[in-house]
Amino acid sequence: MRDTDDFSPPDDEPFRLSSSRLVLQTLLEAGNLDRVVAEARRFLEQDPEDSTAHFYLVLALTDLKRRREAQMHLDHLLAAEPEAARTHLAAVCLYASAEHWSKVQHHVNEGLRIDPDHGFFHRFAAIASLKKLDLAAARRHIARARQLDPDDADTANLYIRIHGATETTAADAVKRLDDYRAALRLDPHNAALHNSIGDLHLNELADPLEAERAYREALRIEPDNPIYQQDLFQAVAARSITYRLFSIPSRTFAWLHLVTATIARQPWRIIFLVIGAKAVAAFLIWLLLATLIFWPGGKAYEWLLVSEIRRGSAASDTELRLWFWLRRWPRWVRFGLFLGFNMGLWGACFALLGLPIAAGYLIVAVFSAVHLLFVSIAWAIRRGRANSALQRRERRRTPPPLPVRQ
Repeated sequence: MRDTDDFSPPDDEPFRLSSSRLVLQTLLEAGNLDRVVAEARRFLEQDPEDSTAHFYLVLALTDLKRRREAQMHLDHLLAAEPEAARTHLAAVCLYASAEHWSKVQHHVNEGLRIDPDHGFFHRFAAIASLKKLDLAAARRHIARARQLDPDDADTANLYIRIHGATETTAADAVKRLDDYRAALRLDPHNAALHNSIGDLHLNELADPLEAERAYREALRIEPDNPIYQQDLFQAVAARSITYRLFSIPSRTFAWLHLVTATIARQPWRIIFLVIGAKAVAAFLIWLLLATLIFWPGGKAYEWLLVSEIRRGSAASDTELRLWFWLRRWPRWVRFGLFLGFNMGLWGACFALLGLPIAAGYLIVAVFSAVHLLFVSIAWAIRRGRANSALQRRERRRTPPPLPVRQ
């Protein structure tokens, strides 16, 4: 919440309110959210109209995921200070945490009307534009945000992500990696930047080991972040070519979710599905077969062989006990269970379909081999391109040898 530093009380506000801001801002920056809540309520006992206390309560309660309580204090601010920029800053924080993007857009617009040169509102205007798939507006707003607040690591992170959205080559990815590392110098403890570096290593440079290191650093800083926990899980799992094969359906469904969201926001794109109806039908048939053959095995692999649990701190006690119990078994035993689960499941499907067992296993073997070949080649190509780009970067950095004196 570094952006709140710019919202000092007016000069004619009572000193008591200024002192409340000093205390609450210090506690907020220290991350002591429970103390923020306790101290803000103490200030409210002295003066129920203390808008500064209401403001910091919205921020702290939002971070504590107590949104219903935060909403009550935001309602007070909206009634008492509708023309104060900090009121709309608090509203943006609250509604963004709940992903109410239409409300975020409204309060971003109000904030920009009141204070058009505040980087916070431009940054969230960029995020809201991305939600509407308006990349041009997102770039415009994030460029302005970075111009206004060049030392803000969150703004730098979003700037690099947005401007890299259409850059697809390995050389572009390596350049963004350098940009992220430069942004880390602004705030070495920014978890989002470490997570972005992990995303780059995993999704574009095909380097799950480096991605894992970056994700672990992000989780060290924010240990309860479920997104970072899932990203770490994916990085650990992606080191196995077996998982890369069996996770094809899961990754395809994630891609379909993005496609569906895009079409929901831009319905005119459905015309491409109509034009390619036969290709879409073939794709859906393939996805059905891949799901039947790989998806259950992929879930079994996650539980039996991946050394991280997907849900992390959100897992129930029962899930954690089961996961740790399975980890007591030797890896070869768990891999045998994984194979046995798949063989048994496939055999049951063959029996239900009336397909001879031998013929059924042959079909699955051929289907799996073709997909394994494709996954291996695609991964090797990505790794090769990434290594080539990294080597070119190192050659550019290395000064030429000094001339030899004759």
